[in-house]
Amino acid sequence: GRNVVNVSSLSGSRVYPHRGQAVYAASKAALTHLTRQLGAEFATYGVRVNAVAPTSFPALVSTEAVADAIVRLDREPVTGQVLALGSAQS
Repeated sequence: GRNVVNVSSLSGSRVYPHRGQAVYAASKAALTHLTRQLGAEFATYGVRVNAVAPTSFPALVSTEAVADAIVRLDREPVTGQVLALGSAQS
């Protein structure tokens, strides 16, 4: 009954036209994929692994919204999910 919630970023799945974003975006893409992979692998052991992926944080997405999303993922019986925040899909 354990749960891991990673904090990633939409930069891991979208291209933003800002200079100097490549390394940050690559690290967030890796974290996002790691979340999905571990969600599948650890489900056997009763461990859920999910992530919150806000857009610009905390400029466009508040700290409270991120905290609420973490609580939501803690309560829901999902694993391997990445919850986008501050986008048209959220």
